[in-house]
Amino acid sequence: MDIVARIDRVRAQFSALEIDGLLVPHGDEHQGEFLAPSAKALAWLTGFDSSAGLVLLLENAGIFFLDSRYHALSRTFPCADHFDLVNTQEMTPERWMARFLDRPLRIGVDPRPVSYTHLRAHETS
Repeated sequence: MDIVARIDRVRAQFSALEIDGLLVPHGDEHQGEFLAPSAKALAWLTGFDSSAGLVLLLENAGIFFLDSRYHALSRTFPCADHFDLVNTQEMTPERWMARFLDRPLRIGVDPRPVSYTHLRAHETS
């Protein structure tokens, strides 16, 4: 399955789940850098398999937050045509959401790979 089909497949579930978007981080329940294949949701969705990253997938947009190590190379990623790429050194996900989202949204997230502190930061954005 290609990236567009995966994105469409995820977005097709938004209505049934009553969410406006989905937050897909790199991580697992152990908050580790190196993941088991079954925990690589970010890699499955984007084709980007590395040690950091966060996607905010909305109904009509996809935002991929990358740190500066990967941002310089990001235009070569398989998903580059399907996401707006944001360097987290220039703008954090929380600042991006506060600046560009015009209304509160219901964002789905798998709580296992997200720390409580990280989740709370997004909640208040």
